Order: sequence, then C-alpha cells, then structure tokens
Amino acid sequence: MSASPVVSISDDAELARAARHGSRAAFGRLYDRYARMVHGILLARVPHGEVDDLVQDVFLAAMRRLSALRDPADV
Repeated sequence: MSASPVVSISDDAELARAARHGSRAAFGRLYDRYARMVHGILLARVPHGEVDDLVQDVFLAAMRRLSALRDPADV
C-alpha cells in the first residue's frame, strides 16, 4: 500500500491558477484530488442514484467560476 503525498494549499493554489488560465490538465488534477470527497459529501445528502451526476455538476460549476476567484489560494 502506498501512501498518497500530502497535498499542500500552495499546490492547490498553483493548480487553480493554471486551471484559471485554461489548463485542463490542472483542472483534471484538482478533480482527481477532490472528486472522492465531493462524492462522499453528496452520498450523505442526496439519493445514491443522483450522486454521480451531481459530482459532475459540481465540477462543471467550479470550472465556470474559476475566473471569478479573487485569490486562487482560496480554493
């Protein structure tokens, strides 16, 4: 079993900055880091059959709103 590296806020801020400037790869890394957490939160709040679609909706909304971030370190 390999331990995942600790994610620092500055790593997320750099990814958010890159995603804000159009990097799909950076946004994909943010998705990879946070999709399971979003999925788990939604599982506790909505019917199981709706979770996958809502995870997608959350990240689509986040992508659309990247340009509205005042400070990418706030992600």
